[in-house]
Amino acid sequence: MIPGSQMSRFQPRSNSSKARTWGCLFLGGTATSKSRPARQRGFSMIEVTVILVTAAILSSVLVASVSSTLNSGRIARTQADQLNVTIAYNKFTLDTSLTGFNVNGTEVTLLVGSGDIPGLLSAPLGDEATWLGVVNNSSIDTMERHLSINNPGGGFPYSAGAGGWRGAYLQAPVEADPWGNRYAVNAEYFDGNPVASDVVVISAGPNETIETVFTGSLGITAGGDDIITAF
Repeated sequence: MIPGSQMSRFQPRSNSSKARTWGCLFLGGTATSKSRPARQRGFSMIEVTVILVTAAILSSVLVASVSSTLNSGRIARTQADQLNVTIAYNKFTLDTSLTGFNVNGTEVTLLVGSGDIPGLLSAPLGDEATWLGVVNNSSIDTMERHLSINNPGGGFPYSAGAGGWRGAYLQAPVEADPWGNRYAVNAEYFDGNPVASDVVVISAGPNETIETVFTGSLGITAGGDDIITAF
């Protein structure tokens, strides 16, 4: 039998030991050791720099790819619009036996769609300014009036249109090109005079500036990013 004085000294030690043991178990440790969590290591400046540079490179590649895809789509749409105009003209000539357009006997020299007038090189090398003419309901007229509704000059009531006209040859007005500028046709050369001149539908392209050299005697020399389709 253990004397009372010895029991009183033993009991507290036993309870204290159990408390420490259970405490360690709840905390995921052991009764004989106390472990500290490992210290987490952060990113160094070099690693952060590498990550940022890599992200920037990937971002620039993605932007360039998207931009290229969008630009290709716009060029394809422009070419499709121009092709529609040339097809409409061919149908017009078959029905009317005309090789050009006129408004009450005045020859149409420039036929245009809707949209802004594009820019021009600061030092034109030929007759490029021809593309920039403002619609005057006579020598400069809209495609719609001749190929969609047969109302040359936009008169009211309707002007005397081309005989034999059985359109509409264009089912909708010719909208601006994808950059907001108008299409234009150098219609004065439909009659083949001078024969060397080319008749085309032109768009100023992505930079919105006419750079194609055009002279009445020598014809068309495509330039810059202009988009042209010949008749």
